[in-house]
Amino acid sequence: MKYSYKLTVTDETKDEDILKMEGFGSTRSKETCLKGIRREIISVIRECLTPKDLEE
Repeated sequence: MKYSYKLTVTDETKDEDILKMEGFGSTRSKETCLKGIRREIISVIRECLTPKDLEE
């Protein structure tokens, strides 16, 4: 199965993108695809947050 995804998080009050990411790949199943995308999203969000933000 081939897949692609796009994720954009926008602060609408400032009309500014907070996070923008996209990717693609291929996997054997839908479940494996979604797990991989979830890992990527979590990793990018953690990189954007400070240690104080992670405590909350």
